[in-house]
Amino acid sequence: MEESKIRKVSWSEIISLTQKSARQIKEQYENIDTIISLARGGLWGSAIISHILNVKRVYSFGINFYSSGNKIRKVPNIYQALPENFWSSNILIVDDIIDSGRSIKHVLKYIEKKYYSDNKPIVYCAYFKLNKCGNLGTPTFYGECLDSDEWLVFPWETTHEANYFRTDDVNGSDLISV
Repeated sequence: MEESKIRKVSWSEIISLTQKSARQIKEQYENIDTIISLARGGLWGSAIISHILNVKRVYSFGINFYSSGNKIRKVPNIYQALPENFWSSNILIVDDIIDSGRSIKHVLKYIEKKYYSDNKPIVYCAYFKLNKCGNLGTPTFYGECLDSDEWLVFPWETTHEANYFRTDDVNGSDLISV
């Protein structure tokens, strides 16, 4: 099997993509009243978008498919849910990347079953792997569509995290050291 290409994402690149998309969201959806950030990758984007859209209700939703040892679970672990009395008219869900589409698909179903919203949530991610997830987790808005074999290393990731998920040597000069 061919190795994935590693691409280091800069702060300026991801901020620029997110600001541009936030302006597009604002033009098309003027009534967003709640942002749900998928922890941890969506936290930075939620902050940027919440300021541009002037949305003060920002929640964090923790979900992952990885167990210790980098094994993928069949059922995701929800480690931080929304408040029991959660309600919103117009939700925007934010994440850094939609890779396989499994997380966003699960989050959308979870919100639909457990919480109330007047409208179907819209989804933003900075990066989207269309070839890998097809229609499974297609976002409403995204910054950039990627080749499915690209592996992104984000500027907020630690050198340990980048190396944990990849066997390749990742130059950590732009990454957080711990």
